Amino acid sequence: MACAGGGYAVHAEYNLVPGNLLTALPDSVDFESAAFTTLGAIALHGFRLLEAQVGERVAVIGLGLLGLLAIQIAAAAGCQVFGIDTNPERVELAKQFGIEAVSRHDAAEAGQAFTTNRGFDSVMICADTPSNDPVELAGLIARDRARVVATGAVGLSFPRKIYYEKELSFINSRSYGPGRYDPSYEEKGQDYPIGFVRWTEGRNFQAVVELLESKKTAGHTAYYAAIPIEQAAEAYEVITGKTKIPFLGVVLVYPVDTASETRIIRFPTASPKPASVVRVECWVPVFSQMPPFCLPSKMYPISNWSG
Repeated sequence: MACAGGGYAVHAEYNLVPGNLLTALPDSVDFESAAFTTLGAIALHGFRLLEAQVGERVAVIGLGLLGLLAIQIAAAAGCQVFGIDTNPERVELAKQFGIEAVSRHDAAEAGQAFTTNRGFDSVMICADTPSNDPVELAGLIARDRARVVATGAVGLSFPRKIYYEKELSFINSRSYGPGRYDPSYEEKGQDYPIGFVRWTEGRNFQAVVELLESKKTAGHTAYYAAIPIEQAAEAYEVITGKTKIPFLGVVLVYPVDTASETRIIRFPTASPKPASVVRVECWVPVFSQMPPFCLPSKMYPISNWSG
């Protein structure tokens, strides 16, 4: 199973994860690839917000972990994809997936050539920087009335002139998809009707696993550094930047004990509740005076009433 959810999908021997945050894995998808299901769902939800269609030109700004997943998803959907990053190594990595990619310096000119001077139909920002440059670049390379979606944490001071003159739409993508941050969905398991919400976060998880199974999206070893669980402390040193090694992500690898057997725990079905016992008490009034007033002064159980 692939699982997600803050406070649920944690590194522990046993986890209790709500059903809407679980996705079954086919035999052809290994655990290390499946570890990217949640991140893939973030990229997939951002791509869905673009509302991109087959044949459209889509630019992805930022070719880190999310960006590399996003370019593969967009390509699998039949879009013409163009990647941009400030890091030449990530540009080269994107090219390994058959995606045309350039450095930030060359983005405007190369983007014009890629779109035959029309501009991109949509732009997805996957960068992680407090700078406003990704938002400004998105506006510069987008076509008239294009859509810009940010999945990364970037500066949001918009250049009004560009966004106004092109009448661009901007959406700040929220994590995995509909259902996120809704306790009824995530914790209580109340799914949204598919006829009203086609792509919930849970169904996005499933779609990512299907992409992994079909090899249209890769859980690529170039994404991450695999570190044994026994060295978890060192792994966090890498994540926080205290230890400098080239990586886009870290996967904690658990030892495989071939001698042990899979333990299946079956919980007994709940026994039916006994029929409810209904207790009825009859109350009658004791009047302080006879009619015409007939005002009740006290109420007593019938068992205590006399006369």
